[in-house]
Amino acid sequence: MIKTKIFAHRGASGLVPFENTIDAFSKAIELNCDGIELDVRQTKDKVMIINHNPDIGGLIIKDHTFDELKEKAHKIGFKLATLEETLQFCQDKIFLDIEVKEKGFEQELITLIKQYLDYNQFFIRSFSEDVIIKTKEIDSNIKTVLLISTKKISKFITVIFPNKKIKRTKCDIISPHYKFVCFGFIKRMHNKNIPVSIWTVNNNKDLSKFIKKNVDYIITNYPNNAIDILKKEK
Repeated sequence: MIKTKIFAHRGASGLVPFENTIDAFSKAIELNCDGIELDVRQTKDKVMIINHNPDIGGLIIKDHTFDELKEKAHKIGFKLATLEETLQFCQDKIFLDIEVKEKGFEQELITLIKQYLDYNQFFIRSFSEDVIIKTKEIDSNIKTVLLISTKKISKFITVIFPNKKIKRTKCDIISPHYKFVCFGFIKRMHNKNIPVSIWTVNNNKDLSKFIKKNVDYIITNYPNNAIDILKKEK
């Protein structure tokens, strides 16, 4: 039986005032989560920062410097974290599942990550197939996670049955939104030796359901609830 691993979405984002911050990551470590999922973008002056949205308070990240964005974040009420600061803080404390939001800086990203983490301490994930392919080209030893979802009915089948995407990207793990996990998805992936990482599962009933289905990874805003349920179910 697979022991489902619990990853804190953007840190323990449901339990702190601001997601994707050192405070959020610290909370995930305090809870003994198996890992942290976090988002990386690059500023105009090539600083890799932790932020999900393409902007901070209306300032487009790729069009502004780190100092400008840091000041804006401070006015909003949180401390903007760099990737390097996050790697230093989390090193040897918790696994990192690093989502790359935009392509184009894969080499710089990988070079920095490998200064702090071993291969068994991180994944690189992305919705961008180009990012996954490029990562594997740079270093095939890095485990990659392909994110899949869609709002288009015409692409529904390619998400439910992602075999071509897996083959094309050579990803190690497939990561659908939990609502797309149907028609025996987990079992089909396991038959191909592909682990499944689902997001963002916050309802206790859904958490229990997927733990019982032996999903490999659950990404959640409330890892405390997931950990409690996991202890009861397993």
